[in-house]
Amino acid sequence: MYLKKVQDYDKYSNEADIVVSDGKYDLLCYCYPAQCNKIGTKVNSIIANCTTNIVRVDENIYSIQKFGSFYQYHLQGMVFNVDVPMVKIGSIELSLDTHLPGDIKEGEFIEFDVIRLDCEIK
Repeated sequence: MYLKKVQDYDKYSNEADIVVSDGKYDLLCYCYPAQCNKIGTKVNSIIANCTTNIVRVDENIYSIQKFGSFYQYHLQGMVFNVDVPMVKIGSIELSLDTHLPGDIKEGEFIEFDVIRLDCEIK
């Protein structure tokens, strides 16, 4: 996953709104500190904040639906770690800020809502 586009950058606060991509899927993320804004730079991690409404789904489909709020999304992806809750959407990896329901296993698809996606670039 890499930095596809810098949508907005504030040099005084050193924060940015960036688009993270894997070449197929795109997510708008908040980035602080935004030290490197070079297109193509590797994004180290994305944290899904205020994750709610986690539900297992039968369809093995990746999905990104943007809500009206700036960083708010309804996402669907595959769980690849249940101990440290992590989900893939294509090749984009997200860490969730909450535990998964106990009956969800690695390799299963879930859908969930997030209020904000924070990313880290080094």
